[in-house]
Amino acid sequence: MATDRLTEILERDFFQYLLDLEIHKAVRYLYFFSLCVIQPNREFGEERTDEEESITKTIVQLIRDEIRGTDVVGRFGEDRFFVILHQADFEESREIGERILIKIRGYSFNIKDQEIHRTVSIGAACFPTHANDINGLVSKAEQMLIK
Repeated sequence: MATDRLTEILERDFFQYLLDLEIHKAVRYLYFFSLCVIQPNREFGEERTDEEESITKTIVQLIRDEIRGTDVVGRFGEDRFFVILHQADFEESREIGERILIKIRGYSFNIKDQEIHRTVSIGAACFPTHANDINGLVSKAEQMLIK
């Protein structure tokens, strides 16, 4: 299956395939696109609980609410998400990242009858401005992670 069971977004391998395809299309048709990395900041420790899974699902929905229908979200590991922002330059990716950050910070998660808030770290890189291959793009986006 190409989607993650919990979040129903693309798993790593299929997302990487689409990212590679996006690079080829951007080279062929001469356009920019950006890659965002979003990493929720864990507050309950390292173990996965039902509450953590519920928060993860909600975070993914909040991300989806702030991106365009043509953008692609993928999951890398437990707590790392990537978004391909089609034909978005670095400034556009920065604006989208800020909207995601504000939306998640402002959301009240109801866990065991308590309202809690979460933060995420977000980084972005633009193709071909920051890098011209998958590894370089991912590396640059991770270097740009901010809270």
